[in-house]
Amino acid sequence: MSHEAPTFEDQRSEPRRRVLFEGLLVGAGGRIKLTCMVRDMSPSGARIYISEAVQIPETFEFSITGQQRRWSATVRWRKGGFVGLKLRSAESAVQ
Repeated sequence: MSHEAPTFEDQRSEPRRRVLFEGLLVGAGGRIKLTCMVRDMSPSGARIYISEAVQIPETFEFSITGQQRRWSATVRWRKGGFVGLKLRSAESAVQ
């Protein structure tokens, strides 16, 4: 009997749609600002690509370049340059 861990796709509560956006990560009170490529998104998560050499904080503010909406983001997983994020709207993060 195999006890393999489920894949990340198996753990998603909502399906993601493929996108190709430029994203912005802002952390450490605005002292860290990094751009990334957003590869897919759902209402509660995203998969981004950022250089493996770049260290990103575990929590940060996340936005899509050219859009008004912002999220509070938490890193859920990393694999190479890909990073899975859990997203909460900035409004719900303030509660």
